[in-house]
Amino acid sequence: MTNSPEIRHRRFGHGKVVLLIITFVFLWIIMDHYFQIKKKILTIGNFQPLQSNILQETTFVLGACNFLFLKDNQTKTRIWAEDYALLETPVSDQMTVSNASKSKFIILNQKQSYRLGEEIYVRVDLFDGYGHKRTIGGDMVRVWMRETTLNASAAARVRDNGNGSYTATLITFWLGAPEIKVVLIHPKEVIDTYFKRRFTCPQVLYQIAVFEHPVDSSISESTVCNIDEYIPGYTAICNLTHDNYGSPLYCGKPANRRLQCSDWTKLRAHSTWPNNEPHLTSAERLLLQPENKATFLPGSISIQVKEAGSPTKRLIESSRPCSEVDRITVWNRTSPIGYFYNGIWYDRHCTRRLTYQDTTLNRCLGNRSMYLLGDSTLRQWHYVIQDRINCTFITDTWDESHKHRPATCVDRNLNFTLHWAPHGLPFATDNTPRRYFRPIASNIDDIKGDNHIIILINLFAHMMSFHSNAFYNKMHTIKNAIKRLYKRYPNATVAIKGPHYYSFEKQAYQSLWMLDKYAEIYTDLMRELFVDITDRVIYLDGMDITVSAETKHIHPSRETVVQMVDDMFSKICL
Repeated sequence: MTNSPEIRHRRFGHGKVVLLIITFVFLWIIMDHYFQIKKKILTIGNFQPLQSNILQETTFVLGACNFLFLKDNQTKTRIWAEDYALLETPVSDQMTVSNASKSKFIILNQKQSYRLGEEIYVRVDLFDGYGHKRTIGGDMVRVWMRETTLNASAAARVRDNGNGSYTATLITFWLGAPEIKVVLIHPKEVIDTYFKRRFTCPQVLYQIAVFEHPVDSSISESTVCNIDEYIPGYTAICNLTHDNYGSPLYCGKPANRRLQCSDWTKLRAHSTWPNNEPHLTSAERLLLQPENKATFLPGSISIQVKEAGSPTKRLIESSRPCSEVDRITVWNRTSPIGYFYNGIWYDRHCTRRLTYQDTTLNRCLGNRSMYLLGDSTLRQWHYVIQDRINCTFITDTWDESHKHRPATCVDRNLNFTLHWAPHGLPFATDNTPRRYFRPIASNIDDIKGDNHIIILINLFAHMMSFHSNAFYNKMHTIKNAIKRLYKRYPNATVAIKGPHYYSFEKQAYQSLWMLDKYAEIYTDLMRELFVDITDRVIYLDGMDITVSAETKHIHPSRETVVQMVDDMFSKICL
């Protein structure tokens, strides 16, 4: 029987009520979760002063930081990666965290041999130090295959199942007998502890401003800086934002009455690690020690990859030149995106036309300028590019002056100019003139040239001591500067060098302040920020290549950098 309009109206009304109730409950849960986090952010700490061994005139206080995102209208309601760590129970027993030596992995689709291009599925099961199966996810696990006799390797795509197990997907890219390896980079609890430290002042790596009297050189003083005006231990603050090209910077005001805020001349930085870290449990302190480095799971699994009559010994999936691949697609690719074979990096989605000595490179760079704006890993790229062509320094070299000083070389035969400049603060440096550190956005705005300039950007290592909101805000200003650049030079080429991995062997400097977990966090933030201009900006993924190379240092090896540069040229040169 057909329902009357009145009955249908009543039912529709009941449906709206139910929908409103569900919506209200959902919003209540979200807001409750947000305010729990915010409450913890504002109350974490209340620690005793910690006397610095660097600046005797300054007392540092380990206490809660007021981060910009708590009052920034654009980002204050965001739940950041670090926020969840505040809700976790502190570790009281390090034996309860994931232990590589107790863990294991198996191939789910094991068979006698595989063909080129097949997928291999690996399950990793983590156990704690007592031998108990882990029931939660969040650990940093990497899986890859390698065959050292062929100088071949490839990373896997790893999925966190949320129950202590991880599923990795590998692709057989070459014929041979590769072995599969698994490494536990960081247990979840270590990552949580790293993240919690980002809510404590002073920062893990703090910037120091050096103030010098303009006439009497014997009068100088150093004070601590922050990206917010809250600096524990100081009541008088210098707002140096204007001098920092509009990027937020606040430093303690010098105690010497003869020094003014305008006397800021230099920068240096210092890590607060190691110290007694009073907000950490004894178990957490042990977990953060350098000796607790990335650990391989026991054993390895070898497989056979065979294909009778195959015309090649490696997988060739596409003949399309890399410069013609859709840029939006490149931004959203998942691992594995490529592989090493005979020491050469191959992008699986395209064919690289440029080689180390290819004359096409000269045609690509002729009558152009290239700007490398970032950190020392881009300075590594500068060396490689410079070696490929006859590029002569017209400034001091980094051996002749400070390594963080901007530098330029010129190849007059090609009419090509190559510039490198460090990005703005924060930057780990040592008594360096502050004028060297201009924000990337400011440098982009000041670029004068023609329609064919090339700009490479990276922001990574020096940001990891801070809450990820600092990276987000920096990249937001960079994106806006890129948009302004395209209005001036519509045919300019802009590429972003993405973050990379390097923790296969944890060094002392990586303790606490350089966590490469941020590589994936920053990548996700950039994908979100640049979504409206991904068709204009080339993304250079650095994660798969450094996993495949088993990179052990923040500065990849020369061999790896050469392959990264080749990959870059294959994408920007038509």
